[in-house]
Amino acid sequence: MMEIHLASAQTNSHQNISKDTIRWSPPPPGTFMINTDASLIEGQSGCGLRVIIRDHLGALVAAATDFIPGCLSVLLAETLAIRLALKLVETRLMQTIYIASDSQSVIKALKGKTRINTDWGIVIDDCILASKRFYNLSFNFSPRKCNTVAHCLANWSRLYHVTGVWTSAIPDCATAYLKADMPLGASL
Repeated sequence: MMEIHLASAQTNSHQNISKDTIRWSPPPPGTFMINTDASLIEGQSGCGLRVIIRDHLGALVAAATDFIPGCLSVLLAETLAIRLALKLVETRLMQTIYIASDSQSVIKALKGKTRINTDWGIVIDDCILASKRFYNLSFNFSPRKCNTVAHCLANWSRLYHVTGVWTSAIPDCATAYLKADMPLGASL
């Protein structure tokens, strides 16, 4: 019995270590990582969208939030967050970009060739069209643990009805998450 219990505990501790090591990682030099997220509560009015752009050192390049007062589906909200990212990056001279979302369905749709005949499918088409303006842009799935800054700010935007853009600092509620994501040796 003791051996079974100890073996089980060892297996669980190895699983916890691998889960805890999943975190945001910076893109290669010369590229930018854009994390997006949406925050909403089903049945409640109001949605917060969030975008954060970081460079290869993990430093903040720009961030944006958008509060939408109506009710949206999760997929529409996540897709609108990606469209917000594309609009924000169009105003900057960035050509090699990774856009990451924790919505597998939206990322799969952005990478797919099939037309989605829904409200969020129309926004997917718009995002695909906008992505063609960049030299090298890819859409990637990123687990929520790798998207904590965007997730935190999306919640903040929804709770406090905030729309805005930041380039030198982000709201205090997400600063700790941004610092925790920084690679070793890098600073804000």
